[in-house]
Amino acid sequence: SCRELCELQALQLHRSLLELSIAFNNLRSLDALPRSCPCLTRLNASHNRLSALPAEALPALTRLDVSHNQLVRLCGISGSSSLRELWVSHNLLDLAALSELGRLDKLSIVVLCHNPCEQVRPTGLARALAMLFAPQLTSLDARPVDSTERADAARVLEQQGARQVLSEQLGSKTAHQSLRRLCMLEAKGGRHGRGRGIDTGRGGGGRGRAGRDTATPLALSSRRP
Repeated sequence: SCRELCELQALQLHRSLLELSIAFNNLRSLDALPRSCPCLTRLNASHNRLSALPAEALPALTRLDVSHNQLVRLCGISGSSSLRELWVSHNLLDLAALSELGRLDKLSIVVLCHNPCEQVRPTGLARALAMLFAPQLTSLDARPVDSTERADAARVLEQQGARQVLSEQLGSKTAHQSLRRLCMLEAKGGRHGRGRGIDTGRGGGGRGRAGRDTATPLALSSRRP
């Protein structure tokens, strides 16, 4: 990190490099990185001027920090299939960008705060949507994700106007797929008592382990407007 680096070509990078920090520079692109360092497992590219992620994949990457940049989308991240930690706070991400989280099956930790999507009403919609797309998350914005948190997320998605906002920002097709995903998680929770994603609390007279009645609201969330 030297605060003067404008392009990766200025660095002599070894192909076997596993960890790299290029934070606090003036980089606008990381497109040269996948070919230069295909074995990278940890990358810190925070505090730069990035507006997009590399088009090519970094399949070995397990931790990526691109916070404090100018990212509008997370396109290209799906190829990083080993990713477990993603730090994308202080960018320009909207709700539509969150759909890419659903392509990362191993993702467990996400830091998403201080993005425009966080300001979308109803309050907590971005957080709820992130948990819907990535139900395997264990931590979101430094807060643990547990069954109570997932139930709270479900209630946010059920709020009046939430589906309209999703349709406007994600497109009607993606919004409908998101609601179908919620319905599938509900059904999975009903079969197994406790789903991998949002906890419906079924199997105990319609009440969760904490005694909350969540089955009925989730059923409502799957209805079309």
